[in-house]
Amino acid sequence: MKRRFWFVALTGTALITLCLSPVQAQRGNKGVKQNYMVRAQFRDASTDGVRSDQLNPFNCTDDGKPYDYIHGTDTCAPGVHKTASYVTISNDTYFLAPRASTDPCPTRFLVLDFHLPDNTMCPELGLATNSSCGGLIPPKCSFTVRFFAENAFTSGATSSAVEIWIEDFPDGAPYWLTRYKLIFINPLTRTLVDGNPNIVSIGAINDDFNADLYELLSSGRKKRLDGPFFMPLQLTLTKTSQIFQ
Repeated sequence: MKRRFWFVALTGTALITLCLSPVQAQRGNKGVKQNYMVRAQFRDASTDGVRSDQLNPFNCTDDGKPYDYIHGTDTCAPGVHKTASYVTISNDTYFLAPRASTDPCPTRFLVLDFHLPDNTMCPELGLATNSSCGGLIPPKCSFTVRFFAENAFTSGATSSAVEIWIEDFPDGAPYWLTRYKLIFINPLTRTLVDGNPNIVSIGAINDDFNADLYELLSSGRKKRLDGPFFMPLQLTLTKTSQIFQ
């Protein structure tokens, strides 16, 4: 794989710029690395620990399929929501954030059902906000999150490390802040759907779905809070040809 790096060197009064060969880990139409919008569909079984909120599913007419989350500027339903859903340049990671970064009143969430023995479903994490400000009543154990699935679209990859960052928007904060991290102990299985490299499935029946919950300290370090929790999930991701700028 060839890589391009730019170096600027100052020698005396001369400014020298050097260019080495191009990165093509993920190609756009012109061979340039791009972030592509992705459409996501969770299995949403009642026994799953990670589920969609089922608040606003989409039926995209261009491919005739239903989706739980799509990117905010996806042509399927542009401008009606503020979700980020795309594959990043770094490690072909899938990224989902069903909220706008600076809006303290989310309308979309992810349900995290920890299946606690006292039937409370999820621990009390003391978040300032984990529900909408506008009268919307989300499902129980709905959280504002950032969801990561590494190597989701890496050619030949057979597994994906999954993390879910649980967020908070305390009074006076300018944007959502990560308070907790739910980290799957082992990577989950990654498979192609019908052999299509643009449609992948994360999570398989024999996977280890145990995940530890960490609290993020003010120092930036994380402290294991509890776990492991059994958090089954199955997620189908469809990479579109639409580019997120």
